[in-house]
Amino acid sequence: MKRVVIFLVFLLVVMTSASAQVDSYSRKDALNWLANMTKGDESVEEVSMALLGLNANGVRIDNPLTVFLQRNIDSPCFPKGSCTIKGTSFALFSLGKLNQNTERIEEWLEGQMNDAEVGKWLIQITSSSQGTCNVKSGSTEINVDLNAEGNLILNGNNIGSWIDIERDLKPIVKSEELRVSCPTLGSNVIISLLRQKGDNEFIIDEEVIGSTANLRVDNSCYGIGGCDIESSFYAAWALDSLDKEVKIVPYLEGNALDNVVYNSILHKITNKKKYALKTAKLQGVSGDFGNNIFFTSIAVDSLKDETVYQGNVTKAVLWLKSKQVRDNPATNGSIGGTKFFTGSALYFALREGGEAVPPGSGGYCGDRIVDTYLGEECDSSVDTIAEGAEKDCVGRCDVQTCQCNEVQCRNKLECNSPKEYCDENTSLCVTNSSIVSCRTNLDCNENEKCDIVIGGYCIPGAVVNGTATKGCTSNSDCVGIDQVCNLETGRCEEKEEPGKEIKDSCGDDICSLSEDKTSCPEDCKKEGVSVWVWILVFLAALVILAYIFYAKFVSKPPKTRRAYPSEERNRTGRSPSQEYYKPLERDHRDEALERELDRSIKEAQDLLKRK
Repeated sequence: MKRVVIFLVFLLVVMTSASAQVDSYSRKDALNWLANMTKGDESVEEVSMALLGLNANGVRIDNPLTVFLQRNIDSPCFPKGSCTIKGTSFALFSLGKLNQNTERIEEWLEGQMNDAEVGKWLIQITSSSQGTCNVKSGSTEINVDLNAEGNLILNGNNIGSWIDIERDLKPIVKSEELRVSCPTLGSNVIISLLRQKGDNEFIIDEEVIGSTANLRVDNSCYGIGGCDIESSFYAAWALDSLDKEVKIVPYLEGNALDNVVYNSILHKITNKKKYALKTAKLQGVSGDFGNNIFFTSIAVDSLKDETVYQGNVTKAVLWLKSKQVRDNPATNGSIGGTKFFTGSALYFALREGGEAVPPGSGGYCGDRIVDTYLGEECDSSVDTIAEGAEKDCVGRCDVQTCQCNEVQCRNKLECNSPKEYCDENTSLCVTNSSIVSCRTNLDCNENEKCDIVIGGYCIPGAVVNGTATKGCTSNSDCVGIDQVCNLETGRCEEKEEPGKEIKDSCGDDICSLSEDKTSCPEDCKKEGVSVWVWILVFLAALVILAYIFYAKFVSKPPKTRRAYPSEERNRTGRSPSQEYYKPLERDHRDEALERELDRSIKEAQDLLKRK
């Protein structure tokens, strides 16, 4: 209990500290630090994001912009003398947003485009009619017929359901424009551009309903001397920000994987919802994306216009604010301590009007406040209708989605244990993926036993002398004819026989005279009085009873008839007043018995006090 209290206090301190950091966030401090630190000796990426961060928040950038341009004067790429595609892309992105002339930069990037392998390109023509289609690219063209079975006929040969562009028309270098025209098929026709990856994976790159379609095949990438994934994504990002045509989308789609920046860029370029979803799923529980300020900032920029992800955006913004430095004089006020991070956060996520949070909300899933405009049904484990929740959701709120789960269980007894366990956070029975099915103990690990009663699953075995051992389910699991299986404990035990001496056994829940906390902690670790102490008390009680019996019935002198005065005088010659009484002497045996009794009682009392 004490540990629980300490943990809760620690958690409260951490939460209070994080809250205080967010509350103390100052855009002004961040801008002041960035303006003072921008001297012109930073990297291209740093200067690009610093200029954008300052400009987007109303700070004049005439001088640093001039210095930046002069450093790269007469160079179409950045940094001058050691150009990279990434650095040039950041420069193109920022200078384009600052209304500078970027034609030479665009031309240089165009020269870094290379041919890429993205799959086999196919054209599929679907129609309920028969007719002829013309496919043309540059000066090369072919005519194909669509027959009644839906197959395409080229030069008298049945080529199947689609046209293989590089086989049937021409090889594609980088990017090519295609025109498909099917005037005899009418309007009931679908023209599709497909990309085949592997034997059975087909991607619909473009689909047009109508008899005419203009298609573009992109076999391109960016890189100096060959394809480079990072260079390709940043070049496409910069060109798209200026509304320029991006010709490498197939290459990007094949290499985005689980990268936050890449999926954010793809969403901005293609506006496909699947990339927004992929980006949102990469968010951490604290609101960050990859625990990186730039990653988080660019993810906010990608998701901020999607209504369904406003909760994700708000959590990310709060995380970014919490990263403002307050414990270092040299970087005080910055976001993360660098110009690149500070500029990125100020431009993409924290600029004036750029937080994309619904008016007056400031909420997100996990703030323990039910925000119905975000679609939340609940936001903590104790939400009820009276507190603003959509429904009474005590103990059933999914803290990841803020939706109220239907009750399946309240404890493990209500699930199919051990195959399932009860998730107390969601009130759902969850499959226990770690459990193993079995038929005999041989199917389980050494520290497990096979429990047939519960459905045939391996469960932890018995613990003997601190060591887990394989349990038993029947007498056949035990060794020797003198052992039997105790089904309650899963242990093999010696068979009890009439007249056979019963030996003390560690683990029988009895702390015998031959056992103590060291030799058998399993039996003797329990609170209370040991067995031998009770035996001493019992013996002491017997001694007391024996003494009482002896004193009352054994050692008392026999009664005698009292002599009258006349008889006494006649027998002794003395008068009653002269009668002599000899003092009673106590038997030494009685004194010894009493002393022994007192000593036994005192020892028993001392033992009881120590317990």
